Amino acid sequence: MNFLPSRSQGMIFGFVILLLLLGAGVFGIVMLATDSISVWMVLWVLLPLLSLPLSMVVGYRLYGLIAARYYLDRDGFFLQWGSAIEQIPITA
Repeated sequence: MNFLPSRSQGMIFGFVILLLLLGAGVFGIVMLATDSISVWMVLWVLLPLLSLPLSMVVGYRLYGLIAARYYLDRDGFFLQWGSAIEQIPITA
């Protein structure tokens, strides 16, 4: 028996966070290219350096949510999250 968990709220929340992080990174890069050297330059450097790695983490979590499923077999209970599969054996 295959089961798919509810994904709608997590996907909406994840994609909103992902878009905000990617937008902040692109905004920081654009401001770096167009702004003159000033105190604000530190912010424009930190914005992409922080937001782009965080967007990779959020993207990986979204991939895990998209691929999430669990199924029950006569050999055990299997949980799949992303590319990881956990098996819980069932003994009689």
